[in-house]
Amino acid sequence: MPSRLFSWGAASRLNALFGLVLASTLMSAAHAHPIRTSYAEADFRSETQKFEIALRVYPDDLEAALSAHAGHPITLARTAPPTFDLALLAYLRATFLLRAADGTTPVLYLLGRELKDNAQHLWIYFDCTLPGGPTGARLSHRILRDTFPEQLNALRLGQKGQTLLFLNDTEKELAPRPAKP
Repeated sequence: MPSRLFSWGAASRLNALFGLVLASTLMSAAHAHPIRTSYAEADFRSETQKFEIALRVYPDDLEAALSAHAGHPITLARTAPPTFDLALLAYLRATFLLRAADGTTPVLYLLGRELKDNAQHLWIYFDCTLPGGPTGARLSHRILRDTFPEQLNALRLGQKGQTLLFLNDTEKELAPRPAKP
């Protein structure tokens, strides 16, 4: 009787091992999220003249960008919250560049942050005073682009507003001024 290279038991163990390696590889690939995106929602509150922004990013991408910007490691797990928030605010002010219709640069203020979706997303909440609102205001949304040049940033303005896509470092008008007759 010819001998077999593997017994049925060994083949089953080999198949199980292959399955575990494949599953591990797929899970790693899913966690790596090779598509680099951020999503923001912004609303203008006319009664307070506040422009409020909620920004969703991948935590590991933000940690890499904050670390590069600060020149030392910054992580959610190991950096004290006040230190993390100061680094985050400095980064937001350097990469979320808003210009009011009158040409002034509003000062951004960090309101808070929270991990959601089993820590897969970090939501960052910030605002600024924007007299006159978004009409004629301009934005250069460069968050994470310094670390990940392929980064795509999206900003949805208002509940039924348009969504602006930022594929490069260009500045876009948030809400066009009405045409003059």
